Amino acid sequence: MSSAVVFLLSFLTFLGVAASNINPPIPVPYVEPGVLYELGGTFDESSVTLETVFNPFCPDSEWAWYVLKDVSANYGTDLALVIHIFPMPYLINSYMASQGFYLIEEHVSQAASLEYLEATWRQASNFSNSNTADMTTFQIYDALADLAVEATGIDKDFFIPNLPSYSGDTVRAWKYAVTRKSAGTPWFYVNGVDLTVNSNDVRLTYDDWIEFLDPFFDDTKNRS
Repeated sequence: MSSAVVFLLSFLTFLGVAASNINPPIPVPYVEPGVLYELGGTFDESSVTLETVFNPFCPDSEWAWYVLKDVSANYGTDLALVIHIFPMPYLINSYMASQGFYLIEEHVSQAASLEYLEATWRQASNFSNSNTADMTTFQIYDALADLAVEATGIDKDFFIPNLPSYSGDTVRAWKYAVTRKSAGTPWFYVNGVDLTVNSNDVRLTYDDWIEFLDPFFDDTKNRS
């Protein structure tokens, strides 16, 4: 066997061993996870990134979302607002609703997936654990489909049979949030740093966010 062949086999063996040592708990996505809330314009490397973790049917997530939309409007493209989904196990139907989020993101648009998320919050009481305790899985799928059609215009006959196909996306989203130590919803990160704000103790207001974020930006800019 020639020395070149021996070297090649040794190199390939090394690659196999090296690759086997990298075994993350979830598949590494090809692009950065999350949905970017786009107001128009271009984000660049100088933009501050505010990531938030939301849960369908969660009233605290709903509160935070509408505050953050106003915060995003204040800073424009200087602030990149990114939304992650974290279905909490004690809100039983949030898992199925999260499947719908990823289905709509792929087949309609990212903007539509956020409209759908808003609709889940508006109809949270209809999908509470107690109000759906006597419903079958298909009945809940059907109700979710009606919600999705109203919010995004997606075809109901497409939504229902394809919903289970997004179980993998939902599991990966849950695992991703766990690896980043999210302990509830909403949860917040600024430029990758966990703010560890417990929404059970405090609901951050618009003024709270402006006071916190303003120092990240040029003081010469006029902020409302």
